[in-house]
Amino acid sequence: KVIHAFKALEARDWHLHVVGTGSEEPSLKILAADLGLSHRITFHGMIDPKTILPAVEVGILYSNEEAFGTAIIEYMAHGCAVIASRTGGAQEIFEECQGTFGRLISISDTGELIEALKESIEQPQQVAHWGATSYDEGARHFSTTVSFNKANRFLMSLTSPENN
Repeated sequence: KVIHAFKALEARDWHLHVVGTGSEEPSLKILAADLGLSHRITFHGMIDPKTILPAVEVGILYSNEEAFGTAIIEYMAHGCAVIASRTGGAQEIFEECQGTFGRLISISDTGELIEALKESIEQPQQVAHWGATSYDEGARHFSTTVSFNKANRFLMSLTSPENN
């Protein structure tokens, strides 16, 4: 869906970086070639996100299901604006941060995906604002210290007298 959405925006200036690997990778490469987009899509395979995210303006997590949304936290740690589908962990992260760092969109509405991508291409000032907010919100809600304290409170609640 993401590659097809970018095809709809072919007249605009963009380059898509795909990180990771999986069973769909060969068919995605074929799709990119069939749509004439091979020169605008780089498939990096499995790499350390730190090698590419500092140069990325918008991170996209468009998935049918997402248990937590670790990729979103990685995007935020590198100050990337985020476009994500309204599933599982992604929705929770956006709610926690009140959506101040990007767009949360429907997985079933490709038009909404195209509009979010178009907005990110045509409104660089909005993307810059989301990126600046992204790092701060990620640190405020998901830093190691914050996460440890949340986990500790949860574990301590399990041993409280009212749970025995």
